[in-house]
Amino acid sequence: MNEHWNEGSSPPPKITSNTFFISAFLLLIIVVWTALFALPAPVEARLEDVSMQDLSDRDFTNTIYSNVYGWESYPEELYTPSDFASGDVITRPRAYDEVDYSSVQYATHRLRFTLPPDKTYGLLMQSADYSMRIYINGVDFNNVGVPGKTRETTIPRTLKRTYYFATQTGEADVIIQTANFVHREGAYPPKFYIGAATMIARKNDANLFMSCALFFCLVTASLYNFGLFLIDRKRKATLMFSVCCLLISFLNYKTLLDFFPNYNWFFAIRFEYINHYLIFAAFAFFLETLHPKLLRKAVVRVFYIIAGIYIVVTLVVAPKIFTLFLYGFEAAAVLTALYILVRLAMNLKNRKPQHVLTFVGTLVVALPGFFDILIKLQLFPIENTIGLESVTPIGMVFMVFCISLAVALDNAETERDYAKAQQEIADIRARLDALAKASPMGVTIHISDLGLSPRETEIAILLLGGKTRDEIGNLLFLSAGSVNTYCSRIYKKAGCSSRAEFARLLNYEVDT
Repeated sequence: MNEHWNEGSSPPPKITSNTFFISAFLLLIIVVWTALFALPAPVEARLEDVSMQDLSDRDFTNTIYSNVYGWESYPEELYTPSDFASGDVITRPRAYDEVDYSSVQYATHRLRFTLPPDKTYGLLMQSADYSMRIYINGVDFNNVGVPGKTRETTIPRTLKRTYYFATQTGEADVIIQTANFVHREGAYPPKFYIGAATMIARKNDANLFMSCALFFCLVTASLYNFGLFLIDRKRKATLMFSVCCLLISFLNYKTLLDFFPNYNWFFAIRFEYINHYLIFAAFAFFLETLHPKLLRKAVVRVFYIIAGIYIVVTLVVAPKIFTLFLYGFEAAAVLTALYILVRLAMNLKNRKPQHVLTFVGTLVVALPGFFDILIKLQLFPIENTIGLESVTPIGMVFMVFCISLAVALDNAETERDYAKAQQEIADIRARLDALAKASPMGVTIHISDLGLSPRETEIAILLLGGKTRDEIGNLLFLSAGSVNTYCSRIYKKAGCSSRAEFARLLNYEVDT
């Protein structure tokens, strides 16, 4: 291929593709990531939905226990342990499912445990939203924000916290105050995990490791694809995939907030929602760029407009308002995702491995995305049990490898097409030289006499070979605008205005 290469032109990609070895590498990556999920971790067990938990005969050696529905609640009250001890609490406690927390802005929640005595335990609050004070056996442990009875006296905050405590008697009385004047979800009690201190610490370590592994994997993939775009800026799909990887890497950003406990909550909640909207829009734009003729432009344009409206609303109105509108966007996102999946499935009839990989990768991302939506909107009684705020990044990691394999296969086709184009250029050049030698009077003008650049010479030869401007752009990986610019320069230097005049000038019969 290189023997016909003209100095000064952009070299063809030199990516050696071997489907077997690339597939083996992909399989190896899947095995490695599967092994990461199999790392030693405590066994999780679900507790009954009662406020008096007798765990005195439970196994705490390798098991932790979780629950979210067992709290007894006191809506619109902020009680302390002394209130309960003095008998001043006369309000009847209500079960979790008896309270519409979306209309309750502050509340007290209580759980009591009977545990094996003389041990140290850990209590992990999975997501303490959106301000909380916790007491364990009367001791004020810590605040997440500042809960109050009014918007002015409440400071919102969202952090994960682990509380370690020892009990000689085996009794543990947990009281939490929650307040939420800034989000649609209200002052609901958080999900918790309770277990031996060592087991809770192990779960924290496993969660942190997985969250960081996903984050750095996606950021690395983002930088890698951005680097590929810088090398070849015509491949805009690579740039959009880089953006998608970066946006999804921040879905589990709450883990990072533990390192910045005094962050601005109002900025963080807007970042969370805007990032959510951008992910869906960027992913649709990536697939539209990757397969330009696959999606109807009207459908995706409408979705872009919807995402843009939601972003503007998130920027200008209060969180209590824009969080109420999430259902509408999720419905639009699900419908658009289903449309894209259907179109990708229809595209499988081409039987190209790249299309199969794109469909599989998109499906693997879409399924965790639907799961996250159901959890976020609390539409069904399902729980996220893996310790991450979002499981979509897990699917995205697998898509990174699917898209990487698809890009490798595309590059293999590109290399073959480029070799074919160079061969065509060489054949046409040979015919021009043969015509010059065969002419009894000689050719007055030769293509080399026109002062064309190496790239212009290639395009001129392909024009003489009967190639259309679109075909030239595809063969030489040039945009339509670039091909038009080169053609204008060629005709100007040759002193003509069309391909027919150009061919007559060189005494060459244009192929059709």
